Amino acid sequence: MAHYEASDFLWAKTAGVTPTEGKVILKFRHIMSSVRVRFAQGDGWTDASEYAAATKEVLVTNTIRKSTINLATGLVTPEGEAPLTGIIPLNDNGDFRAIVVPQTVAAGKTLLTISIDGSPRNFVREIDTEYLPGKMTTFDLTVSKKASTGEYEIELSGVSVTAWEADNVSHGDDAREYVVIHNAIPGELEYTVTERLEMDPTKIKNLKLTGSINEVDYTFMRDKMTSLQRLNLKEVESLINGVYAIPRGAFDGKKTLYKCFLPEKLERIEDEAFYNTSLSGSLILPEGLKYVGGCRGTKINNVYFPSTLEEIGEFAFAECNNLMVEISLPQSLKVIGRDAFYHSAISGNLALPDELESIGEWAFLGCSNLNGSLTIPSRVKVINYWTFGGCGFTGTLTLPDGLVEIGELAFAGTNFKGELNIPSTVATIGNSAFERNLFNGTLVLPSELISLGTDVFAGCWRLSGVVEIPSNIVAIPSELFSGCTGLEGVVLHKDVEVIGANAFKNCYGINSIVCKAKNPP
Repeated sequence: MAHYEASDFLWAKTAGVTPTEGKVILKFRHIMSSVRVRFAQGDGWTDASEYAAATKEVLVTNTIRKSTINLATGLVTPEGEAPLTGIIPLNDNGDFRAIVVPQTVAAGKTLLTISIDGSPRNFVREIDTEYLPGKMTTFDLTVSKKASTGEYEIELSGVSVTAWEADNVSHGDDAREYVVIHNAIPGELEYTVTERLEMDPTKIKNLKLTGSINEVDYTFMRDKMTSLQRLNLKEVESLINGVYAIPRGAFDGKKTLYKCFLPEKLERIEDEAFYNTSLSGSLILPEGLKYVGGCRGTKINNVYFPSTLEEIGEFAFAECNNLMVEISLPQSLKVIGRDAFYHSAISGNLALPDELESIGEWAFLGCSNLNGSLTIPSRVKVINYWTFGGCGFTGTLTLPDGLVEIGELAFAGTNFKGELNIPSTVATIGNSAFERNLFNGTLVLPSELISLGTDVFAGCWRLSGVVEIPSNIVAIPSELFSGCTGLEGVVLHKDVEVIGANAFKNCYGINSIVCKAKNPP
């Protein structure tokens, strides 16, 4: 919501009021214009699920972006020319919403560029289109599909100009009423609200603070401001034990809270700070932040990481099911904690920074929307338990020289392709580490390998050639190559003593096993 809301402007004026100790009511209203695009299912689709799966994108074009506002009258005047680039609207649960400067777009000019599954169409009206201040212009479009060719047809089914409807994920009225408290004193927020301002904290929905606050104030906001929806801390000094931080559990379980503007000066967001809140939209982490945790289970859909970030904490963005973006991790990052992105919806390629030293257990477990290739940075020595298990990678895996241990289920079910090159420095490979992948080519195990778990390569049916078991492995683990139908042969060294149950189960392609042991197992 950050860019969308930054384009808005709310204006109010109350005249003829003499000085008073009482409240002065200001009725705010929108003075920009709103554009909404809605889609409806037309003919030719197999069913509703096929229509829902089609990617829909909108670009609002030929609108002047700059304006001047007369604060005395609320009059907005467009300035300059419309740029060649368009406005990307906010996708608000299928309604595409954009805020534009009030203006008239001449007949014959493209108003919208509509893309269905990457197939663009320009929408042009033969009459002028007037975007009015404080009004919403809605374009209703019907999308049909030709059964014979699969081409899409987009038809305008209606244009309407109505009052500005409230944004579903932003606020519950045309204008938000903010309670603004200046120069807050640490530990005295409750006193200021209830005694000095004589306000009921349970009725405050939108709050902006300046000054300083501490843990006591966070507890008050969390537990007693039971209706708090939006919180602006941008100008706040939040000192916790001498560190600029948002404390652990600051808003833990606060379901009403869905927007928080963070302090500009901030070093840490502690664990569980926003756990189980309704925090949504974009989360912009300020420059100077070194540690972030505590956003588990929120509804944020994008995260902007600062260049100063050094550590992503345990469960930081776990189970963030709306976080369906390709994240950009800063080069300063050194540690990704346990469960950091566990079962989140992050997508696209995952580029791990070169300075990264540690990736915790379950860090990316179940991130099925990730794709492409993965390169583990050279400073990482251990791939932990389930670190990348169940991810949707479709490319190759590059492991660094110097890697020592690959933990249990580390890359299980990740669908990597291409050759698997295990560095010679690897001494331990845990149970099921590479189970059910799509690696191809000949597998070469490090000669100094001392520990090899069960099921490590089970289901890797595309591996081929002859695999040689290192001499330090005296017991072949059970199910080690189960289902590796492409293997052609195995070489066992002289000290091998035991072959585990089903170690070569369903390895139909093996036509030779060379065993150098004096007493073959």
